[in-house]
Amino acid sequence: MAEQREPDGGWTLEALARYFSEATDRLRDDIDRHDKFNRERFQAAEKAVTSALSAADKALQKAEMASEKRFEGLNELRAMAADQTRMYMPRAEFDARHEVLTNKVEDTALRMTTLETANLTKRETATTSVGMIVAFVSVVYGIAATIGIILTLALRHG
Repeated sequence: MAEQREPDGGWTLEALARYFSEATDRLRDDIDRHDKFNRERFQAAEKAVTSALSAADKALQKAEMASEKRFEGLNELRAMAADQTRMYMPRAEFDARHEVLTNKVEDTALRMTTLETANLTKRETATTSVGMIVAFVSVVYGIAATIGIILTLALRHG
């Protein structure tokens, strides 16, 4: 830009007006370029933020669904545990029933021992009785045989 100055080195009014006008135009051009650049940056940033928020929202929805499924599974497990717990016999009831069964087993064992002892005694008595009968019969046969021998000898000798 060719500047026109006064002969004493000062500015003319027209030169000064042109200078400020050109400087103002340059500043407006710079401001417009910076505004355009900033708008593009903000639009890109807005797209990035929107995209990130969308991705975060999708991730959050997936995480919520996964948590919901996990909690449903846990609730089913809790329900099963509660059902099983309701079916369990209380400790006091178990102890009472176990004691009754233990007493019945002990009574049955005592009865069986008593019966076995009685049977053994009957067998021993029967065996002893049979033995006595056999001994008695043997003695009777022995006496009969002795008498028979004596009679036979007496009849032959006499």
